[in-house]
Amino acid sequence: MMKILLMFLLMFLLMFLLMFLPIYSYAQQETVLEIRPNDPIDKYIFVIVDEPPRFKGGEKRQAKFYKKTSKFDIAKSRENGHTVYFQMIINEDGSITGLEIMNNPSEVLVNEVKRIVKLMPLWIPGKIDRKPVRVKVVQEICFSSIDQKLSLL
Repeated sequence: MMKILLMFLLMFLLMFLLMFLPIYSYAQQETVLEIRPNDPIDKYIFVIVDEPPRFKGGEKRQAKFYKKTSKFDIAKSRENGHTVYFQMIINEDGSITGLEIMNNPSEVLVNEVKRIVKLMPLWIPGKIDRKPVRVKVVQEICFSSIDQKLSLL
């Protein structure tokens, strides 16, 4: 009798594992976008890539570009100013499209960000498997000392 009960318990445990373990492991899997060789890769906009897009010359040159191009002073940190967050798409050729402002501290600053982005040079595009792809990036520009200049506008 004990042998039968033990065998029944083992069978129950085995059935339980076979039924619920695949569901648990499936829930833990990452979703990965599979790109087939004949797929037109340009129809996708990526967020995570092997090599992210970069401003030519790096972040320091980008900060200099903002400082040189902006009509307003650029803050050294977020605590000292008004930050505008925006996202844009860096295309395979490094051009910028799809600019979206993510917050709105003031209409003047939003217009200033739009103006600055239009003046940006081509970026170094993001890559997957060493092929340029379209990538959505999030950026910020933090303006300082705008109160006096805003009153002049």
